[in-house]
Amino acid sequence: MSQDDELLTLVESARQGDADSLNLLAERIQARLYAYINRATLDRDLAQDLTQEVLIIMLRSLQDLDKPDRFLPWLYRIAQRKILEHYRSKHRKSEQAKSEFLRHTMTRRAKEADQDAAQHLMKKDLAKQTMTAMRSLQEQHRAVLSLRCFDQLPYTDIAAVMDCTEVKARVLFYRAKQALRKRLVGQGVDRYLLLTCLGVFGELTAPAEGAIASVAVTASSAKVGLLAATVAVLTSRWVLSTGSAVIVALGLVMAMNRLGPGAGEPIIRDRSDVKSMHYTMQLRDAELDPFSSLSKGAYEQWFYFPEDVDGPVFRRMQRWTPQKTRRQCAWLQNGQGNYYYASDKSTVTINNCPIAWSSLNVSTLPTDPPEFAAFLEDVQHAYDGVTFTYDPNTELLSGALDTRFADAMDFQTEYRYNTLDSGFFAYDWDAGIPVIDARDEMHQRGWTFFQVKGRVQDRAIVGQGRIPFTYNAHLEHPAWMTLTIGDTLTIADTNEGTWIGHSNDAKVASYAPRAFFCGLMRPWMGLHTLDLVRRDAAWNRRWFKTEKAQAEGHVCVSVQDDQDQPRTELVYTIDMEHDLLRRIRFIVNGKEVGQLEFNYLDKVDDANDAYVIPTTSAVLHPPSQAAPGMYWLFHLAHGISLFPK
Repeated sequence: MSQDDELLTLVESARQGDADSLNLLAERIQARLYAYINRATLDRDLAQDLTQEVLIIMLRSLQDLDKPDRFLPWLYRIAQRKILEHYRSKHRKSEQAKSEFLRHTMTRRAKEADQDAAQHLMKKDLAKQTMTAMRSLQEQHRAVLSLRCFDQLPYTDIAAVMDCTEVKARVLFYRAKQALRKRLVGQGVDRYLLLTCLGVFGELTAPAEGAIASVAVTASSAKVGLLAATVAVLTSRWVLSTGSAVIVALGLVMAMNRLGPGAGEPIIRDRSDVKSMHYTMQLRDAELDPFSSLSKGAYEQWFYFPEDVDGPVFRRMQRWTPQKTRRQCAWLQNGQGNYYYASDKSTVTINNCPIAWSSLNVSTLPTDPPEFAAFLEDVQHAYDGVTFTYDPNTELLSGALDTRFADAMDFQTEYRYNTLDSGFFAYDWDAGIPVIDARDEMHQRGWTFFQVKGRVQDRAIVGQGRIPFTYNAHLEHPAWMTLTIGDTLTIADTNEGTWIGHSNDAKVASYAPRAFFCGLMRPWMGLHTLDLVRRDAAWNRRWFKTEKAQAEGHVCVSVQDDQDQPRTELVYTIDMEHDLLRRIRFIVNGKEVGQLEFNYLDKVDDANDAYVIPTTSAVLHPPSQAAPGMYWLFHLAHGISLFPK
């Protein structure tokens, strides 16, 4: 007798009043029910509570079930209702609970013994990426993925559970898959690893304690059919009907069949359409002298934007000999970390920080607007001898002619856009290459808490917050910050929004998220703090000067505001090896009027209770104020209240 037949027999006996069958049915179904609720909510304690509630309802109401063969859809529908009731009556789970769940499942499930360093790292990262992506999905999407992939229910049963038509159940599953794939790709996971990641999620959330349960997700279970996929694309948020939507969907399928190959490729209208780029440029050999006529090498570079062109960036870089005859060292920066391949030693080193040019020039991108790029060049003169060509329609760089170097004369650069996906930025060095983890404890964890202390214009300033060091860590542990200026002024910056207020004033000024991280470090963006601060200054058209600091491994950046009186200067001290902002000095008319010190916690185990994300109740949607950019720090130096009147 199969398990399904045995379950059906128990259901029929229990409905007839057999107490033993009823108890046995509850025992048999409990683990399966818990797994479903756990996968939908990603909250172990909640899953245990709801499982017991659903079992009690099952025991009381089983006699009302008309068709025993519909037991599983009936039971899962009860569970789905209890889940929805929970989320309607309470706020979302706290981030601390979600993090605790992730730590628990990683510790309990991730068996990585007897693997080399690279394999160990990649397996752990894949599990973490999968859990981060799944946790960011809607509960309804996690539920339908669980029903189809792990419980292997037919779409007719899923429709009964979700209280919808079969077509809508298929569409819902399709959208859940697409949402999961998008989030995985955004973290640098190859789009073709979707089934693998689903299997990983099934293993991490399997009900059995002890050894990892074998969970395989087949390609057949992940299929929805062409009609449902097309309807999903067409209808997005429409209410599905079996009439016009299906007719339009079929019309689209016929139209697509008439299109030739490549007709669906994206057209770049402006910089906002860019997802990736690829080019090669020569770099001056700074080890000789600042005016050397020799190239250090041809640096082939690839960039990918997991969100948008002004958001975080992944990066690969391959150094060649100037004539591109031989590969040398290489770099990779993705959602997980910053890797450096040393060709002379055949080793990979995982570093704290992303790339920063040894020449201390600012990292520029082909997507930088022409006016912005021109301002940077006016400040630093990094490309004297290079002629850039822009596409007149998109204002994107299309080519460059470099006449600076005797060993790479008249070097031509071609800029190519949208030829890559995130899979190109996955770790792909040979598994046998030794991996050296040179990160400190904070960067190995991926995030940390920080403190701000100082005084500006006789006003004491104290604050705290959290900073993620990589893009993936930013998805799991978003940055936030609170600052108290003087006795009453408060700034709060969170993933939900930013606001300023006075303790004695009910008014609130609200801004977009991350508004007050401008001018500070944002390592999850994929650029070194040295570059972020100077690019922030350039966006606000503020001149800057860069020079090495007295402390070894530190660099000072002076950002000047000469446009208004009084003359104001911000002097940053940046720890280059650890990619940390250490200090900001405030100078007005040549006199220092204050400074802020930034300190970071090596260990956070005992600090969680002291670092609490501020409530988002004060956020106004849409924001009531435009983002101040770097100006907020200059206002702070002047002693001007940031609170708008």
